[in-house]
Amino acid sequence: MDCWLLQNVINKPMIRTADKLVKKEAVEVFKLIQSYMGDRKAKSAPNCVALEIISKGWSIVELRDEIYIQLCRQTSDNPREYVVTAHVLMITV
Repeated sequence: MDCWLLQNVINKPMIRTADKLVKKEAVEVFKLIQSYMGDRKAKSAPNCVALEIISKGWSIVELRDEIYIQLCRQTSDNPREYVVTAHVLMITV
């Protein structure tokens, strides 16, 4: 894991929330976003990871803004050029 990735790990949601489920899922979703974008080793195919992110956003409404903000964070100043393409693909879904 390179220096940029170590600086971009979260341990709490980026939005304020009192919902314990959102707090827990926010950290897990960020790991999935990193996996989808290729910044973390994925346990499954990128399409499966994307589907899991989308499913979580679909089922937990309060998590949607968090996912959007995390996607923006993961692409900002990311030295890997293909990450922007992955971000656009995820946002369009």
